[in-house]
Amino acid sequence: MITVCLNHPGPIPKPGAPGVFITDPYFNPHFSQTCLAFDYWPGKITYLDTPVIPVAAFTGATNATLDCEFSDGTPIIYSVSGPGAGGPYVASTGSVLTILSAGDVAVPNPITIRRTQ
Repeated sequence: MITVCLNHPGPIPKPGAPGVFITDPYFNPHFSQTCLAFDYWPGKITYLDTPVIPVAAFTGATNATLDCEFSDGTPIIYSVSGPGAGGPYVASTGSVLTILSAGDVAVPNPITIRRTQ
């Protein structure tokens, strides 16, 4: 059995630079990532249905990734927990409800994402 990963970002070894790894330059975030295990044998023919489907609103060569992230400074809730094991449930007054912020989140700039040609 050999596992084949379609449209996988890597990391892959950088040509000419031993020990340095980069993102696959042919990776396209507009399409699905699929890993499948196939049975390979000498002389055997296997017809494979290996779809790579679009997962973005627009996937043409001239389209950029849509920017759906919140504006700078927008508070984002990471988690909410109450006094018991029941999650964010408070049964009575005087109980403590803890709300945690997501903090600083790295967001890729859609203008700098490589467009397919």
